[in-house]
Amino acid sequence: MSERRLTDHLDYMRQAAADACCFVEGLSKKDFLGDKRTQQAVIMSLVIIGEAATRVMDGHRGVCRCAQGNTVAQHARHAQAHC
Repeated sequence: MSERRLTDHLDYMRQAAADACCFVEGLSKKDFLGDKRTQQAVIMSLVIIGEAATRVMDGHRGVCRCAQGNTVAQHARHAQAHC
């Protein structure tokens, strides 16, 4: 995976996470659970994050293989240090 593609995928992930946060901003848990449209929007953002993460992992198998079994935070620190 090229450096540009990696940056694109990470940007998609950041944007999807920001979108999900905006969708639920100001909502109580009760309101969120009662709003199917917002739930679906958040789910779609999580799908986008998952798909982009899969592409990053597939494109950087050599780097990511050494991080198997780590927490998400450990993966993120590892990726920042090595990608």
